[in-house]
Amino acid sequence: MAKEKKVVDEAEKVSPMDFKNSIMDCLSNRKLYEFVKWYCTSDQSKESYDAIKHLLNGVEYDYAMSNHLTRSDIQEAIKLWTKKTKDMNMLKVYNVMLNKALEGDVKSADWLSKFNSSDFFKEEEDSEIHDFMAGLNVDMTGEENE
Repeated sequence: MAKEKKVVDEAEKVSPMDFKNSIMDCLSNRKLYEFVKWYCTSDQSKESYDAIKHLLNGVEYDYAMSNHLTRSDIQEAIKLWTKKTKDMNMLKVYNVMLNKALEGDVKSADWLSKFNSSDFFKEEEDSEIHDFMAGLNVDMTGEENE
C-alpha cells in the first residue's frame, strides 16, 4: 500500500497554476485565457459563453467564435491545453497500471514495459510529465527500502 500512496502523492504535485500559467504564456492578452478555458471545457454553446462573457469585456459569442478562433495565439493555447490534458489523463492510466503491476498483475507490467518504450516519456524541457517522472521514485523490485 505504501507504494501506491507514493505514486498518488507524486501525481498530485502538478500545480493547476503551472497549467494555467503555461496556457497564459501562449496568449498575447491574458484575459483570453477565459475564452480558451471555456472553449476547451464547455459544450461551446452560446448559453455557456454568456456565463463568461463579462470576463471577456462583453465580446459577443458570434464575434468570439469567428475571430478569436482564427488567432494563432489562441490556436496555440487550445493545442497546448488539449495536449496537457491528454498527458495528465494518460498519467492517470499509467498510475492505475503501475499500481496493478506492483500488486503482481503480469498484463499490467507488460503494458508498462511497452508504454515505457514509447515516446510518451521522451524528455521535453517544458513538460509536466517530465517534471512528474523526474520526481517519481518507485522501487520495482518489491523490496522495502528505508
